[in-house]
Amino acid sequence: MVGRCGGLSHVVASKDMSTPERDGSPKFVHHFVHALDAKKRVTIPAEFRERVPETNGLYMLPGVPERCLYLYAPREFDIRLKKLQRDARGDRKVRRFLAKLGAWTDFAAWDGQGRIRIKDNLLDYAGIKDHAMLIGAFEMIEVWAPESWEATNPMDDKELREAAEYAGFF
Repeated sequence: MVGRCGGLSHVVASKDMSTPERDGSPKFVHHFVHALDAKKRVTIPAEFRERVPETNGLYMLPGVPERCLYLYAPREFDIRLKKLQRDARGDRKVRRFLAKLGAWTDFAAWDGQGRIRIKDNLLDYAGIKDHAMLIGAFEMIEVWAPESWEATNPMDDKELREAAEYAGFF
């Protein structure tokens, strides 16, 4: 179903969230466009919030290599962080990356209306001004400036088929 929010269309996910995650990690799907309010908050759709019932927030960090933001459920973020910490024991480069990642990462807790505040440095990094596009990317949510998403991801049928074949999806 397609709806309108802040003058831009968005896809509305099904309310049926009963599908269990086989590996215990949430799977985020669909995309939404929401306006940032005057306090630079964006609403995390209920469909996404329902995927992480054990918490009231997500870890937010800069996307690499894309100029977007990545939002991870705490469980998924912990898995990735533990791997990095293990690798960092004997690797100065990984330790430096961990320090930079820690400096840029934020835990964004949502309020009663499902809004999170995106810090100015992260808004600047992703080029987000007044609207944010939230993309369900299965194990994480990507947050883009809508115009950056459109410019970076203009995928036609042929491109989608080639990407799926390359990834071994089909």
